[in-house]
Amino acid sequence: MRQDFMHACQIEKIKLMWLLLDCPTRWNTSYLMLERVFRYRQPFEVVLRGCKQLNRLVLNDDELKVVEDLLFLKPFLDVTKMMSSGKVIDI
Repeated sequence: MRQDFMHACQIEKIKLMWLLLDCPTRWNTSYLMLERVFRYRQPFEVVLRGCKQLNRLVLNDDELKVVEDLLFLKPFLDVTKMMSSGKVIDI
């Protein structure tokens, strides 16, 4: 399956990166995971459709729209990174 994903990324001309896992105590990981899912939706679909047991996991258009809509959280990620950097003075 990993080889199929790598091949699908090559066909789509997408730089190969693996999925990120969500960490419940850090909301930024949820955003990063969803961003990665959206970016790699084509290779994921190819791999999932190629496996009978995983075919049911292919996101439909409505589910992809929800993922895309959640990408509005990007400014919050940027602010969180900025506020957590060592350059910010704590009060």
